[in-house]
Amino acid sequence: RRTAAGRRLKTLVEAQFAELEMSEATVDVEIVTRKPDDPALDSTGLDNVEFLVRTNPGQERQALRKIASGGELSRIMLALKTILADKDQITVLVFDEIDANIGDRLGATIGRKMRALARGAAGRKSAANSHAHQIICITHLSQIAACADHHLQIRKDVAGSGDGRQTSASVCVLEGDARVQELAEMMAGKNPTPATLTHARQLLAANSKT
Repeated sequence: RRTAAGRRLKTLVEAQFAELEMSEATVDVEIVTRKPDDPALDSTGLDNVEFLVRTNPGQERQALRKIASGGELSRIMLALKTILADKDQITVLVFDEIDANIGDRLGATIGRKMRALARGAAGRKSAANSHAHQIICITHLSQIAACADHHLQIRKDVAGSGDGRQTSASVCVLEGDARVQELAEMMAGKNPTPATLTHARQLLAANSKT
């Protein structure tokens, strides 16, 4: 049953890869059966299960736990969690660097996928939905940030001078015009143009309808 499930999971994950602009990536579930007298035998049974991933053509398959790119790992996690949304018992998911080396188009796709995952399989915002997740995503991409229900800005500030300088971090919840301003600055840097501010408002408006 594990072998059959592994084949089904491979097909589903690779379909998600295509949507996440990882169409050349592959995944395999390797199952090695240990001997009954193996001293390493534990509660998971006789099978040793390893997820093997090839993220680029010409590369060798590597164990998922060993791949180097944080962005790729986050996208693979998103693919797995999207597939298993109705099955897992994990309520909080943290994604960091999921926007590494991607463009705006893929950013919008990832944002929508995380939004759906947060709201459960039916995509509804409801505390009663047992398959909903709380998602914390650290991102620098406006297309992803605009999909969130809440936007928190984290700042690092240095005060004082010389050896007496102190570094502190602060967290601020952004709402209304402050959120529009932040999204615009994520797109265009400080002092965004009126056109950029308009685009930021359109991003928020589009996501508020889903």
